[in-house]
Amino acid sequence: MRIYIHIPFCESKCAYCAFASFTNLKKIDDYFDALKKDLLRFLPLKKSIKSIYFGGGTPSVVLAQKYEDIFACLKEYFHKNIEISIEANPNSFSLEWIKSMKKLGVNRLSFGAQSFDEKKLKFLNRIHSKDEVLKAINIAKNEIENYSIDIIYGTYLDDKTMLDYELENIDKLKLNHLSAYTLILEENTSFYNKDEYLQKDDELNVYFYNSLHKIGLKAYEVSNFARSKKYICKHNLAYWQKKDYIGIGLSSVGSKANKRYYASSNFSEYVKNPCKRQIELLSKEDIRLEKIFLSLRSCVGLNVKEISQKKIKELLEENKITLKSNKIYNNNFLISDEIALYLE
Repeated sequence: MRIYIHIPFCESKCAYCAFASFTNLKKIDDYFDALKKDLLRFLPLKKSIKSIYFGGGTPSVVLAQKYEDIFACLKEYFHKNIEISIEANPNSFSLEWIKSMKKLGVNRLSFGAQSFDEKKLKFLNRIHSKDEVLKAINIAKNEIENYSIDIIYGTYLDDKTMLDYELENIDKLKLNHLSAYTLILEENTSFYNKDEYLQKDDELNVYFYNSLHKIGLKAYEVSNFARSKKYICKHNLAYWQKKDYIGIGLSSVGSKANKRYYASSNFSEYVKNPCKRQIELLSKEDIRLEKIFLSLRSCVGLNVKEISQKKIKELLEENKITLKSNKIYNNNFLISDEIALYLE
């Protein structure tokens, strides 16, 4: 079993962020009361928990003590090799906080750094500085081995000089894991429809992606890079493998067999009735198509039974895929959507 828990609170709202998040920290107590009710409806669990992911929002803006009840509910179900990830921002991260979270069971940390350049951080509406990023990472690496940072690229600021600067800082840190996302102009954000904010030269994005490989961070999914298999995020890998998982919290999503469960994205509605879910039924074809798109954007691989043998042969001849043990693997994640559309 895997569990995603959404923590929607932030100190400020980033201009590109479309996730359910709020800056009213006075509502934390009400939310955590609802969160516990939401969680308790799934207990007792029949299976041990292999991974938990606390996403946001910014989980590090919430005091570690607020998480104690959540962990108390779940601890007896922990798998012996459980991975427990939590997101943090450099400006709200502290030594005291991570020490307390470690005692609860957290063993993986993901920092929302987004950039090392002050101008780019300001453009992205981040409220931390490069120095705060480096300070937080220096604290983290002495406390927790398995940590990662997020980087955004593909903005109009990302010329080769900027990308080399980002790469230089990433390389100096000798990170074991990195998540690198191209900027997307999402609806319901202040960046929506502002095409001038995007890098129009796709070759620069390819350059950054390939350069990460050269400094030892290998892509195991289109946006995620690890120095070795040891540091691959098990929780996210389960998504790409189409494993079942429970979604807890505002705007969370859960999945079991052919059903997908959606919690309310309205804060007041969720707090009033945290257990309510909308259910989407997936057809066999829906599931097949999802397997194609998810597996080809990652190292998961796709069973050959799911697709046309003729198309497999054509892609093999063009060296776009590799065939191994009755599974095909994408040779270039940057064209994963194109291959998936061809195979669907």
